[in-house]
Amino acid sequence: MSDELKERGTTAPRRTLRKLEAIQAMIAAARDQFREIVGSEPFVTEVPDVTNGHIYMVSTYGAGDYVDVGQFSMAQLPGCCGIVVFYHASVTPKFQGKHLGSLFLAVREKAAILLGYTVALATVLEHNKPER
Repeated sequence: MSDELKERGTTAPRRTLRKLEAIQAMIAAARDQFREIVGSEPFVTEVPDVTNGHIYMVSTYGAGDYVDVGQFSMAQLPGCCGIVVFYHASVTPKFQGKHLGSLFLAVREKAAILLGYTVALATVLEHNKPER
């Protein structure tokens, strides 16, 4: 990269974190809010998604039982390293109506910032009225 571009500040930040690490860091930062809603410590697992990247599953071991809390996906927009797309967000029925969707959105936004993205797009299905 030319020195001229570096001086003008047009280089994109280097992404040193993986998405999972950034998401885990933001879940940890919101640990108290998650505990208040779901009753115990949340954790995130990464599951391959056949359509585009990975699904991030948020779960907990509340009262010794494994419980799915919700999931979401985020991926770089093809052909544009500065834009991330949020998609496939859902909260399990047991935890709906408790503002977990808003907390998931905040986690995704902060993780995107940690990863160096400057723009985020969120896709929402027309029939998903709670998320619109």
